[in-house]
Amino acid sequence: MNDPLRVRVTGPLARYADGFRAELAARGHAPGRQALQLQLAAELSRWLQARGLDVSDLTPECVDRFFEMRRARVRALYVSPRALRVLLDHLGDACGVPEVCPACDLQRCATGPR
Repeated sequence: MNDPLRVRVTGPLARYADGFRAELAARGHAPGRQALQLQLAAELSRWLQARGLDVSDLTPECVDRFFEMRRARVRALYVSPRALRVLLDHLGDACGVPEVCPACDLQRCATGPR
C-alpha cells in the first residue's frame, strides 16, 4: 500500500495520525514513504493498546521492547528506534510527550535541547 490516506491508525496514536501524515508531507516524504511511516505508527499504536499503554508510556525501554518484537517478525525494514524519529518528534511537539533519542537511547523533555 503506497497511499498514505489509506493507512488506518487505531489505538492511542489514532488522534495524532492526521497531523503526522501532514508533517511527513511537509517534510517532503514521498507518498510511499509516508505510507510506510504511517504503517509503522499504526503497528506501534496497536502494540501499545494491546499492552494497555498510552503515548505517555513511550520511554526508551518501551520503544526497545516494541522493536524487539518487530525484529522477530521483520528482519530488515524499520527495525530500530531511528525509524520512529519523525513520529517521536511529532508527538513531542503535538502533546509534550517526552522524546526518545534513538541515537543515545536517552529520554529528554520536548522543551529540552534538540
